Amino acid sequence: MSPRNDEAARSLPNLNLEEKRELLKKILEARSAKTNSAFPLSYGQRAIWFLQKLAPETFAYNLAFCPRFRPRLNEAALVQALGGLAERHASLRTIFLDGAGEPLQRVEPPAPVEFQSIGAPSDEAALAAAIIADYQRPFPLSKPLFRVTLFRESESDLLLLTFHHLVLDARSVLILCDDLRVLYEAQLSGAAASLRPVTAQYRDFVSWQNAMLRSAEGDDMWGYWREKLTGILPPLELPSARPRPAVFRLLGQSIGFTIDASGAAQLRSLAQRYNTTFYVVMLSALRVLLYQFTGQRDLVIGSPVSARTRPEWAGVVGYFVNMLPLRTLLRPAVSFATLLEASREDAIAALARQDFPFPVIVERMKLHRDPARTPIFQVMLNVPSSQRQSSQSRVYGATQPGQTFGGSAVEPYEIPQQEGQFELTIEIVESDSGLSGNLKFASDVLDRDMADRMLASLVAILKSAALRPEMPIEELLSLSGRDEIEI
Repeated sequence: MSPRNDEAARSLPNLNLEEKRELLKKILEARSAKTNSAFPLSYGQRAIWFLQKLAPETFAYNLAFCPRFRPRLNEAALVQALGGLAERHASLRTIFLDGAGEPLQRVEPPAPVEFQSIGAPSDEAALAAAIIADYQRPFPLSKPLFRVTLFRESESDLLLLTFHHLVLDARSVLILCDDLRVLYEAQLSGAAASLRPVTAQYRDFVSWQNAMLRSAEGDDMWGYWREKLTGILPPLELPSARPRPAVFRLLGQSIGFTIDASGAAQLRSLAQRYNTTFYVVMLSALRVLLYQFTGQRDLVIGSPVSARTRPEWAGVVGYFVNMLPLRTLLRPAVSFATLLEASREDAIAALARQDFPFPVIVERMKLHRDPARTPIFQVMLNVPSSQRQSSQSRVYGATQPGQTFGGSAVEPYEIPQQEGQFELTIEIVESDSGLSGNLKFASDVLDRDMADRMLASLVAILKSAALRPEMPIEELLSLSGRDEIEI
């Protein structure tokens, strides 16, 4: 605040209403000028920006949310609410620039959100194709990375909200959906929206992250990762019937799967028996699967975690995802239970250092960068924690029972998304009926038949491990897997 504004603020009780409005305008203008200056990307953003620049037409980093509303929405109120949403959250107005030597981001002033309202095809297959085609449109990074399409049906609406991962994560979508509901209902009622003030923005996180890396805490975390990943990191050689492209192209497909309530209970029981979590069970099973199909024992699997480790980031919309590279040397002669213990220790140690940005690990390891592969790991496992499952399920289509939006009932509409980021990805979340998930694969590396075989093998490993955890891994792999878990 300038000295003049500071002096006026101290005499605030003596100002009339018009003078107070003028003072507030000047304060907001000064704050906007500071906020709208360009600033660096976080390290997670830099990694995505680099990959997006390599493949500018990719939609692998688009993230979408598409609920259906009955009855139809008030379009005018929706447009006003969307404008308020973008004004409230700076990340929705952020653009990315090629700075001198490094990329920069800048928050643009409030402006109308990119919005279109179109008639929805009456044929369900045509509707799904239209929604997917809209979601998959690439974003130019020089414009805000948020757009909205309202597909209007005779008695309902589908609202497609599409974002680029550079500006948000799954938790951010939950924040935005909750805020949008409040803003929309305020527009309908004519009342002021009751929302908590946004006290931090993403640029504050970027500043904190840079300071953390220069601290003793950052040095300690780097020491752990340097030791854990030292030596040769062999690239994963998944079985492929086709030549590997010279450049990893971020093209992929998904195969959905479920594990019924009985099977899910067996896996949870296995975790409890060995004082661990369902995530560790999945991590161990995935390690066995990769050994089965590649014969490799030195394995690195990536897992996403949230960098929202401080309370001030809880309500900030932005990209807070970090990747943990979990490395182990699998010994086929040991039991699955022994592997569980090793995986549990790996996960606990890694989580204690989760604030250290994965792209900095890649940079400091000075690895040879193969454009045909993602660095350090090529397989990802995503098992949201219990705190994140509500957020994750709502982002990917599920809704809470009885949820409403300005008087309209909300129904899920699932669309496959974020495919091809890695050669193989397993995503799995808990649901009322058991476990549901996706196996995502890079279609340049694996074909559908091989992906199907790998998924069937993963389920067979889980079946056998749940029933015979003390059996050596090499014997466990010889079992047929025709037990009690259904897919």
